[in-house]
Amino acid sequence: MGISAVAAIGMFAKQWHEIVDEVVVVDDHITGVLSEHQAGQVLGVKPTGIRIKGRRSTPGRYFQVADPGRGWGGTDIEDPLTILGEWKPDAAWPGWLFYASTQANARNSIFRDIPALNAYITRCQGVLQAGRPDQDVLLYWPVYDLWMSGGGREQRFSVHHPEWIEKTTCGEAGRWLIDRVFSPGASLDWRGLIEQAAGEALNPRYFVDSATGSGEA
Repeated sequence: MGISAVAAIGMFAKQWHEIVDEVVVVDDHITGVLSEHQAGQVLGVKPTGIRIKGRRSTPGRYFQVADPGRGWGGTDIEDPLTILGEWKPDAAWPGWLFYASTQANARNSIFRDIPALNAYITRCQGVLQAGRPDQDVLLYWPVYDLWMSGGGREQRFSVHHPEWIEKTTCGEAGRWLIDRVFSPGASLDWRGLIEQAAGEALNPRYFVDSATGSGEA
């Protein structure tokens, strides 16, 4: 037996508030909104300016948002962003983070396969945590910037149409690294590049030689 969306917000509001700015729990009966819910008010969650398409009853409770189905939370919702109406841009702030959750109950279409999914995630995490990085350079992918650049539309990170990464500053930096650093025969003056960025010479004591793995001093 699953718990209601509003009950879920009341139970987990404190944990969610520590990592996200807003939570919407979708359900075919009552859809809950953290910032409007009493639990959110007690925790001091700031209004985020979002509006839910549905009939608002009490703060944080909305009816007629979705019908039963095989999508999010056992509803007919395939894209959670479709339940959002016009929002108040003056209530948002840079870095605002939205989290849409789904109920893992017996009505959910993936309920039967959740154990297998969790086992797969566990194996992947075990391999990643037990391994060691092979490259000396970490290129940070600003995925949050990409999410904010879609104008509210759904964005698909397709393998066959990689324009979403190749035509960005991050993609250009990755191509530059492949051509200048990781290609056979390529070499790069890391020390000179770092000194140029820092605007001063590096102290030889703290510069590790790539061949010997030791400092010069």
